[in-house]
Amino acid sequence: MVEADGLVWVSTSVGDVVAVDAVTGTVTHRIGTGMQLSGIAVANGRVWVAANREGLLLEIDPGTDSVAGQVMIGGAVRGVTAVGTDVWVAGGDQGRLVRVDAISRTVTGSTPSGPSPAQIASTPGGFWVTDRDNDAVILADPNGGMHWPALTWAVRPSASPRTSRASGCVVPTSARSCASTRPLAQ
Repeated sequence: MVEADGLVWVSTSVGDVVAVDAVTGTVTHRIGTGMQLSGIAVANGRVWVAANREGLLLEIDPGTDSVAGQVMIGGAVRGVTAVGTDVWVAGGDQGRLVRVDAISRTVTGSTPSGPSPAQIASTPGGFWVTDRDNDAVILADPNGGMHWPALTWAVRPSASPRTSRASGCVVPTSARSCASTRPLAQ
């Protein structure tokens, strides 16, 4: 879900992209894609959604309520966020965040994100990425690699993370060391 220009945009697992007026609650747009959707972002006046099973990033034109283009990411794409005119996609089963230029619709780079990235949020310090297979949240550096110390920890309420000062990481209680959380190299 993302808000832009007074509209709340939502992607659904049944393939719809829906916009709701944030003040009135009225549905203003509904675009069917026929694909299972996951993350959603707004960049360059367009709505961008992850088509999970197809490995695609779809570009939605709110002016025509249609799919205006697509970018092949590969693998199972999940989370999407926008920074300026770049769209970042988590997933692809490659343990990477993929950068797409929203103007040219081309992949312009990638950065490590953890073994199985799912959702993504951008902040001035980098990207917070959920790792769905390891119940972890990781801070990824858009300029390449992970912030060190690697910030990973269990997000299950029953887990209480402990810090391993020697290796500079936070380890879920189910793990014995940072090595078992599979941190990425610098």
